[in-house]
Amino acid sequence: MRSHKLLTVLGLIIVLAFAGCGDDSTAPTEQIGSDLDPEFMAVQGEIEYFADSTFKFFVNGLSNLTLLAGEDEFIDPVHYGPVFPDSDYVSTSYMYGWHVVTIARNRTIYATQMCDSVQFYGDGEVPGIGQVTRGSENADSLYYKHIWSYNVHDTENTHTNYSGDVDFRLNGLQTSMATINGRHCMTVQAQYVFADSVVHRDFEFDTDLTDFEVQRTGSGWAQGCPVTGTAAGTVQMSYTRDDNAPVTSTWSFTLAFTDGSMAATVRRGNTVWSYQADMCATP
Repeated sequence: MRSHKLLTVLGLIIVLAFAGCGDDSTAPTEQIGSDLDPEFMAVQGEIEYFADSTFKFFVNGLSNLTLLAGEDEFIDPVHYGPVFPDSDYVSTSYMYGWHVVTIARNRTIYATQMCDSVQFYGDGEVPGIGQVTRGSENADSLYYKHIWSYNVHDTENTHTNYSGDVDFRLNGLQTSMATINGRHCMTVQAQYVFADSVVHRDFEFDTDLTDFEVQRTGSGWAQGCPVTGTAAGTVQMSYTRDDNAPVTSTWSFTLAFTDGSMAATVRRGNTVWSYQADMCATP
């Protein structure tokens, strides 16, 4: 009889213990963020710049099909705009299947640097894995790396500096729809000078791109507006006012594209924002 009572008491204790654990593990309630939150607005603006620049890099990568047609070994720098011999640096090379061009420009207001690296692959070959072909003729896919920076000389006034690292694999180049996967990392350093203070906002993007599709036009691969595709990543934002300690925050985002329209979901902790924006027009 005593044993039966003891088992009953132990059973009650176990039930209460599990009930307590269940209460502690309740998921926090998700909150809808305000579209007028100044922190969100700052992140939103850079996300849209990030998306727009990604589309431009799609075009840059695809343009190599014509820049390196046939068996040419070197990318002609003239395709990258004017280069001044007295102030700019240009280097082109071909090694181990990589076509590489490096350009550094120094202008009155700003300085830019970029390095493009391109490999071509034949029918059915996988970028980074398959057999490399020398030129772009009949290439079915390509591997495109782009490292870039833009820096303003006048750092006393309001300005923004950018730098980035693009790593794309582009497939289906002999079809009417190219498929793009890869990664895009970007750094933004913004300074705002006001009458009574100086504010810095720094952003660090780390983003994966999945199954973006870009349509061929009558003039070839001349546009980068996606028919479909998903980008998912994180943003580290740092806010500093005058000499105060920086305030940092971590954000995550998912961007889904349909015919140039972007459906964005942005999160910071348990707060979530959702919005749509028309980013570009497909053919």
